Amino acid sequence: TMLHPPETSATMWDVWIKTGLLATFFVKIAMSNFAVALLRVADPFSICNGKFECPPERYSLLARTQDLLEMKEDKEAILTALGVRSAIFWGLLTNLSLVNIFLGEFMNQGGGIDLSVIEK
Repeated sequence: TMLHPPETSATMWDVWIKTGLLATFFVKIAMSNFAVALLRVADPFSICNGKFECPPERYSLLARTQDLLEMKEDKEAILTALGVRSAIFWGLLTNLSLVNIFLGEFMNQGGGIDLSVIEK
């Protein structure tokens, strides 16, 4: 009689998630967006060339300097908050992707978690 190898079927979960293949594609995008978000937190006006192009026309530069400074501080706080939100989102996705890649490589190398060490 002839021996037949056992039938194996690879699911999409096995191919894309367990191997870390999807995370490998996604981690590059997530890391670069995370870096841009961190830049926005460090320097909120970096996305605006670091300065305002011009003040609103209703403001006179001499008469309303304090109003312009308050407006700048308000805009800076808003842009910083947006940068923090983006940094949290992209940081989380970056870390999840990296963990998925490392676990996929660990499992592909035949590694496993030895629970006998914990039981002692």
